[in-house]
Amino acid sequence: MKPNKSHDTPSDVDAEAGQVLVEGPDGIMISFTPEAAVETGHRLQGSASKAPDQADGKRPPFDAQSLLPRR
Repeated sequence: MKPNKSHDTPSDVDAEAGQVLVEGPDGIMISFTPEAAVETGHRLQGSASKAPDQADGKRPPFDAQSLLPRR
């Protein structure tokens, strides 16, 4: 499996008919329930805050707890 390309343009997000719609690069469209969208947003923020240090080679030690499902 080839690695995904990193995109540098934010996705468009809107709410319609009780769903949260995300339109990403290359015409990708994803719809979430409001609850799933909120949790996805939290996960994106958490991962985005870690990524800059990883790109600079300051990757923190592996944390197995981070792989456990969130409740």
